[in-house]
Amino acid sequence: MAKGIEVFFEADFVASPKINNYLCNMKGMVLYRGANSEKVLRVAGRIMPYKKGMKGFIISSFSGVKLIVLDEREDQKNVWLANKTNDGNSTKESYEKTFHTFHERLTDGTFDKIVLSRRKWFDGEIDILASFNKACDLYKDQTVALISSEMTGTWLVATPELLLSMEEKDGSTMALAGTMREGEGGWSDKNRAEQRIVADYIGDTLRKCCEAVVEERPRTVKAGKLLHLRSDFRFISQRHWTNIVGRLHPTPAICGMPTKKAFAFINENEGYDREFYSGFFGLATDDECHLYVTLRCAQIAQKGYWLYAGGGLMAESNAESEWNETENKMETIRQCLVTKQV
Repeated sequence: MAKGIEVFFEADFVASPKINNYLCNMKGMVLYRGANSEKVLRVAGRIMPYKKGMKGFIISSFSGVKLIVLDEREDQKNVWLANKTNDGNSTKESYEKTFHTFHERLTDGTFDKIVLSRRKWFDGEIDILASFNKACDLYKDQTVALISSEMTGTWLVATPELLLSMEEKDGSTMALAGTMREGEGGWSDKNRAEQRIVADYIGDTLRKCCEAVVEERPRTVKAGKLLHLRSDFRFISQRHWTNIVGRLHPTPAICGMPTKKAFAFINENEGYDREFYSGFFGLATDDECHLYVTLRCAQIAQKGYWLYAGGGLMAESNAESEWNETENKMETIRQCLVTKQV
């Protein structure tokens, strides 16, 4: 391991034979449509702990400890809906309280940036397939996935953020951060600084373990009705893609800076389990991967659904604007959800 590189995610899932057997008895199903593609891929089969050499659809939580793969060994058409209800932690009052806890660590210099997220409960039985199709229609330039398994429950995702794409030695990723609605004018200093922190982290990480790293200038990209700042990276690496993922995830775009301290602080103080929100998912073989950050997502339960969203806090952030940003991000995925008619 290169000196100074923090690795949060271990690609080889280490578990007891009992846990491995338990996972392998679970099943799952995924519908997946890549950005700017008309093709929908269906992957179904048993869930297995990931090990190098496997191929299939990979899913990881924010914490990176639930890395699993659907191995396409058997057909599966079921979906798994959790029996969940609102637990009361998604109010504006609770958000503002947590915001102040996080913001104090920015003003005292503990963090340069930290991401605060929340989730919000809505009642209503969702037509899952119709919602997936609507997401594909609304967001043609984003990666859309419907993930359902006994382990994860059911998630609908329409994400604009690539974590890592590798084909043999050629790799690419992006630094996506900063948010505003269309028509709000130019980028604020806060948004530019936030995106720069993410780009610097990704660039520094890649240069310590890869070759021929090229970083493009940040540009404005559209995701639904929101705009973001994005810098693309290209590189060459002799390392297995799991090694690169382990060094990148979680980036400051979903965590904070310094990343290791922010990761621990979020898990201790955010007030809920992100589960698979801000984790990653995608297709992979031994020498190729196309992985995306699980953003703009809904966790669908039997009689309702959770929407998840977060925002990067800086010292100059205020609770009202950050709350509004999460509301706008949640609306991006809520527009896709089709409620069953009684």
